[in-house]
Amino acid sequence: MKKRYKLYGKNRKVFLEGLQRYRDRGVVIRVDGEEAEPADWMRILEIQADGSFYMGDYIVEEHNESQKPNVLEATLICEGTKEYLASEKEDVNRPEQHYVGILKEIRFDRVYNR
Repeated sequence: MKKRYKLYGKNRKVFLEGLQRYRDRGVVIRVDGEEAEPADWMRILEIQADGSFYMGDYIVEEHNESQKPNVLEATLICEGTKEYLASEKEDVNRPEQHYVGILKEIRFDRVYNR
């Protein structure tokens, strides 16, 4: 039986190039628990006969209180470098700063919708 995929053409190319950019920046790409090479990434786009599919989880390094840097870290899941400020209160004069981790892995595991 011929394999069918969720993305074709330009959309597939954009997705796979995005994974490659993350890998080039040191982010580990895992499929089914194993570090995957670019040739293995197509597996996560295959349409499965049993209705299962691959879901991505983004894993970041965490910092404890003593490891927090003086500035907000910025390479979470976005590709650009920015400072992230968030506020639980509507106080624009003094928003609370939330420290974020650095993206270190993207894990794709097969899940079943039952």
